[in-house]
Amino acid sequence: MLLAAEGDERRQRHDELMAVAWCAAALGRAKKMPPLNDMLSTKPDQGSVDARLKATLKTAFPIRSKSRGQPVDSERRN
Repeated sequence: MLLAAEGDERRQRHDELMAVAWCAAALGRAKKMPPLNDMLSTKPDQGSVDARLKATLKTAFPIRSKSRGQPVDSERRN
């Protein structure tokens, strides 16, 4: 049963890769590329991208206060 499931998974992955290759070849022949957002299954939410970027940057590069060496909340600085 495990081997059958593994075989099914590999066939599905192969089919996905073939679909990607087919789309890449078809788009390479297109005279005008369709907008990327039209091709995606979900539309990107710009607000959530901005929020994730800010959170990532805040975590990666915390601002430290000069007096105590503690991280400074950027909202309080303004």
